[in-house]
Amino acid sequence: MRTNEQLTETNTFETQELALATTLVCFGYPIFNLERVSNNKLSFVFNRDNGIDEVIQGFWSDSISCSPKKYFYTLKEIKARIFSERGRDAS
Repeated sequence: MRTNEQLTETNTFETQELALATTLVCFGYPIFNLERVSNNKLSFVFNRDNGIDEVIQGFWSDSISCSPKKYFYTLKEIKARIFSERGRDAS
């Protein structure tokens, strides 16, 4: 597991890797929460559901794939959510 990822005691998985978060959403694991780590960093929090560990391992070993179109639109949705969160934090 990478240094900016962790499995928590509450059965969640956190990562700051946007590409990994996008892949997890593409594979059906919705983002449970976004947590601010610093002024310009967010951590993506996922429920540690069945199969998520295999998707994470597949991501890092480059042994999984998803549709480029699905990945692109999922990435756009996540970025919109990030910017939406930034707007809330600024108010």
